[in-house]
Amino acid sequence: MENKVPQKKRKRKHTAPKVMFVCTSNTCRSPMAESIFNIVSNRQIRCASAGVYVAEGEQMNPLAVNALKSINIKPKRAHKSKKIGNIEGWLVFDLNKIVFDPIHGTQEDYNRCAKLLLNWVQNLYNSLRSALK
Repeated sequence: MENKVPQKKRKRKHTAPKVMFVCTSNTCRSPMAESIFNIVSNRQIRCASAGVYVAEGEQMNPLAVNALKSINIKPKRAHKSKKIGNIEGWLVFDLNKIVFDPIHGTQEDYNRCAKLLLNWVQNLYNSLRSALK
């Protein structure tokens, strides 16, 4: 007869939210928002980005990289685009409804988008931080 060791029931920990930014191709807005959020939150809240219509494995658009640099944000190293998958347990933000898509625009369009995202992400982080207190 086999001896079974009783399993201890684990108490559920209160876990911090996980934030996901989603845009169309995961090469401009969502990776910019992810990079900004990681800096603003000092990586205290898990963050990711994805797209809905994605050619997986693409790098961040160079104009988006320059736009982040224009607001003193270091872009996520070695970003590779990915399609949105399982979102259970994530707070998902659809950037298509939050900020314009700078694709096919000028560097100024990307810079303006990055500034809008910076402001919006800072407000989002402050709201999340207040809610978690």
